[in-house]
Amino acid sequence: MRTVASGFCVLSAAFCLVGCQSTLDRASTAWYDNAEVVCRNAQCQACRGSSSVGCTPCAASGKVLCKSCGNGMQQCGGCNGTGVKKQKQCKECNGAGQKKCSSCGGTMRVACGHCSGKARLMCLRTLHIPEKLPTGEDVWPRGQK
Repeated sequence: MRTVASGFCVLSAAFCLVGCQSTLDRASTAWYDNAEVVCRNAQCQACRGSSSVGCTPCAASGKVLCKSCGNGMQQCGGCNGTGVKKQKQCKECNGAGQKKCSSCGGTMRVACGHCSGKARLMCLRTLHIPEKLPTGEDVWPRGQK
């Protein structure tokens, strides 16, 4: 019995070191009325059982418009857009005052933040959990409300 208890203490300490919470620490806050689970239903209108759907924000392309630039170009940081640095033509932009956008490389498109550029998202369905939040003698650990 003592070995189990000391093993538990070591395990709890390990969780604390890596930022995890043991069930004991989160028991009173981990109760949900609904949960989302990956859909595998062949009758599902969205995924037809494939568990994934096309990403709506990027129209299933994996790319969205770059918000860092207007036309694939950005003001040159070396010359502040003047094209001249230390009385000479700026070498970073070749005197143009602009250079390709550092975010999109001049393509005006970047990876979609919703799907991370994969163009697909998991199809999730809601699972209702009918049990009520435990109270009284059913609460774990004992003494919690």
